[in-house]
Order: sequence, then C-alpha cells, then structure tokens
Amino acid sequence: FQDLTYTPDGRFVVAATEGSSGGVYVWDATTGELVRRFSTGFGTVHRVRVFACGTKAVSAGVEEVITVWNLTGDP
Repeated sequence: FQDLTYTPDGRFVVAATEGSSGGVYVWDATTGELVRRFSTGFGTVHRVRVFACGTKAVSAGVEEVITVWNLTGDP
C-alpha cells in the first residue's frame, strides 16, 4: 500500500494502492471484507484521505489528478 487510513467512525479501512491496477480499496474494519474498489485507470495512487463526514475520500496519484470518491455508492 502507498497510504492507509480509516473512516472517522472506524468502520472502514481505506487504502491507496500501487501498480498498473492501482486504485482505492475499502475494507470493512471488523470483518476484513473488501467492500469497494475504485480504479483510477492510470496506476499508482500515492495518497488517500477520508473526509470528516466519512462518506467521501480524496486521492492523488501518478496521473497528477485529485479524485473524490463516494464511499457509500450513493450518487
């Protein structure tokens, strides 16, 4: 992993990953189950942070673009 953080409520672990399949992964902190995977399509994600609300995350990586991800899956 390039970076790792928790949601403010501690329910989820959010990680930035490297390589050609790099992206943002979200696991249930209790069960360890992978619940969401977001792909940048560009490769390595260097940093990920979760918003204080706990429903969104922001990442930055090799593509030099900042992306906001909706962790809940809601629009």
